[in-house]
Amino acid sequence: MKFTVFSNAARDIFMSTMLHFLRYSRDVNNNKYLKSDLEGLTKDECRIARNEIYARHGRRFKDEELQRYFDSKDWYEGTIDPDDFNERELSRTELDNLDLIMEYEKEEGYR
Repeated sequence: MKFTVFSNAARDIFMSTMLHFLRYSRDVNNNKYLKSDLEGLTKDECRIARNEIYARHGRRFKDEELQRYFDSKDWYEGTIDPDDFNERELSRTELDNLDLIMEYEKEEGYR
């Protein structure tokens, strides 16, 4: 299945707004997401939200479309090869947030 970051301008605006909410209403590294924070996110949006946790630690991505997406963000500094990234870099809260996103993806039939 091909991953499409955004299919149109409306999706782009919505996605930007949702991720801005997740990113700035809750400190990405220190605050737990709530299930209500994820409600309404599409499969692609969940994938981006999940991978942004890694991207904020400088992880690069094997998937070219994900890599292009994060390369387009001014905050992103991808310096760690995916095979060299150590999950121990993630905080307990980030791991919990990943679990919550994956649980939501399963509930929604995205995974």
